[in-house]
This record gives sequence, structure tokens and C-alpha cells, in this order.
Amino acid sequence: MWQYGLIGAISIIFFALIPGFGAFHVRRRWRIFRSRITDSSLLSTVKYEQIGREPDGFLGYYRFSGELEAIQGDDTIWINSEDVSLSAELSGVSVYLLPSYSFAENEGILERNEESLPDEMPRGVQWKRIFTLPEGTGVYLSGALYSERGQGVFRSQRHNPLTVVIFDGDEDTILRRSIWGGRQRNEYWNQFTAVSLIAGSLSLLFLAYNFFRFSASAAPAVLSFAMSMTPIIPFLPPGILLFFVYRYLWKRGRFNRAERDMLRLPLRYFTESNIPHQKTVRLPDGSPYGLRIFHSRAEALRGMREKKVRILLRDRRAHPREFFVFGDSRDEGGYMDSPRDPMAELIMIPGNPIALAGLCQKRARINELLSIAAFFICYLSNWFVLVYVLNVWIV
Repeated sequence: MWQYGLIGAISIIFFALIPGFGAFHVRRRWRIFRSRITDSSLLSTVKYEQIGREPDGFLGYYRFSGELEAIQGDDTIWINSEDVSLSAELSGVSVYLLPSYSFAENEGILERNEESLPDEMPRGVQWKRIFTLPEGTGVYLSGALYSERGQGVFRSQRHNPLTVVIFDGDEDTILRRSIWGGRQRNEYWNQFTAVSLIAGSLSLLFLAYNFFRFSASAAPAVLSFAMSMTPIIPFLPPGILLFFVYRYLWKRGRFNRAERDMLRLPLRYFTESNIPHQKTVRLPDGSPYGLRIFHSRAEALRGMREKKVRILLRDRRAHPREFFVFGDSRDEGGYMDSPRDPMAELIMIPGNPIALAGLCQKRARINELLSIAAFFICYLSNWFVLVYVLNVWIV
């Protein structure tokens, strides 16, 4: 019986525990990335007067967006934006490169995130692995700002590293692209998975060879050989069709989570428990950011200076009773306008965004559970077929 225990232990360690640890690690890493980008949007933007008039030392936490001006030494970059030029020390910092700006130019009133945004994750690399960047590259920074001899310097703190994003396109797309794409396509497939699968398969093949040679029964050898084929079992008939079902459902769950986060974006300025009673808040630059609730789509669109609608892709034909519009409410004509802060947005959401985000969360869990069920049915059906074939061949 010890043979079966050894086979089971190797299979669990290399095919489940190690990739599973990696899955939790990458999901947590992307969750931190999205949280840091979102939190950075609540910081004030660096102004010239905040640097030149302050004494040397720590100034606070800020965000800044501009173009790369120069790279000094190995780990210092200079960024400029209008009348502000400052540096950032990037030694030991992870830099995220957003996928190429590929919004459809004629996206229209409706946001079509699943169709317009690339199904590609931002690429996170250590600064020391970036050897060159062209002048004029868009750089977004947030973190601790210091003043040194009248110059602003972004610098990581021990428990508060800099957030650095390399991007193209407009600054007002950074948040949308980061939140939508900043999640692993498939958490099981991570930096630990390939090595773990190869090690597990080779170990089980070695056991199968020895069981064939020295064991009185063929059963342990058959079981060990079948388990060694785990990396390719899902791609075998007859279960391969369920493998594609698994991939589709997992992708849908990923999109559901992205839609949930997109719906919550305008809510970050408000206290959710007070919505819809809390109608106006202040953005980091001091300008007002308002919420107005309309009872018809036409009325909501008429109340917006520029039209943009965020809806669930699967609910385009829904008929909500309320339409939430977020934006700058200072317009004298009563219109909701685009905020001056590029990280805030003028957006209309058909329905209560809190309820819709909860619906997306529920859909994500259902799709993920169905996806896992499809994968295990695929795997087990193929595994039993493989064991049957091996038994017939050996006997």
C-alpha cells in the first residue's frame, strides 16, 4: 500500500500544492497592483509650488504623470509634465508596462471593455531588467515625494514602494486599462507550474519504471504511469471538449470580476453605505465630484455634457429603473461634466452600481465553480480511459 501513498503524495505536491501556492501568489500580486493603482488615484497631483517652496525632506504621498525626459545612471529617471520636472529613484522597483493603447477610436457611447481592451495583462518587470526607454514615453508614478535642493524626488519607502506604470495614450485611460487587464488569465498557470509539472511527471515515470521491474503487481506501475501523464490528460479525447468549456467559463469569470471592479471605480470617492444619499464629494484637487440619479436613460444622457455609458456586457437589453451619473456637477446649466482630474470620470451606469457589482461577483463565482467542475470531469473521464487502455495493453 505504500506505493499508492507515495504516488498520491507526489501527485498532490507537484500537481496541486506547488501550482496552487503559485496561484494564490499571483492572484494576490495582481490584487495589490489594482489596489495600488486605485489608491493612487485618491492622491493629489504634484504641483510646482509644492516643490519649490517647501524645505528639503518628505513632502507626502503624491501621484504624477508625464513624459520620460532622461535616464540618469542606473536607476534614476527624469519626468516632465508642463511646468513640473522631477526625478524618481527606481532601484529595486517593479515597473508595469501597460499593453498597447488599442481602444477602438469609434467606441461610441457604450463602453465595450471586453471588445476594445486587449485581453493581455500588464507586464511587470524589475527596473534593472529595462535597458532602454525612448524619450517621450508616458510614465505614471505614485508614492513618497521628497524635496531635495528645490527638486522633487519620488523614492520608495520600506513598506510603501513606488507604483510605476509605463503607458501610451491618454492619462485618463490608465485606470481603466489597469483595472481591466490587471489580473491573471489563469492563476493555475504561473511561474511555478511548468517546473512543478515536469518534476512531478518525471518522478512518477521513474516510479512506474521501478514498479514494473520490482513490483509483483502491475497496478502501482499503471497508476504511477497514468498519473505521470497529468499535464497532457486534459487534452486527450473524449474529455477535450470539456476542457474548452472549462477555458470559456474561466474566462467569463475573469471578465465578471473585471466588470465588478469597473462598476466600483466611481464609488471609491463615496461612502458606499451612504449612496444614494451622499451626492457630492471632493476630489484630491478640491473640485467637486457629484452623483445624480435619473429615472430614464434619455434624461440621464441629456444631463451629461459628454456621453459615456458603462454596462454589463451581458445585460445590454436590461431595463433598469435608475441611472447613476457620476461627474463634475459645477456646470451652471445643470450638466454633469468631465472632471478636471484625469483619474476621475464622467460616466453613466444603468442601475445601482453596488447591486450590479454584487451580481458580477456572484456570476464570477458561479462561472469559476462550473469551470472547475468541467475541468475535473474532463480530467477524470480521460484518466479512467487511459488507465483502462494501459490495463488492456499490459494484460
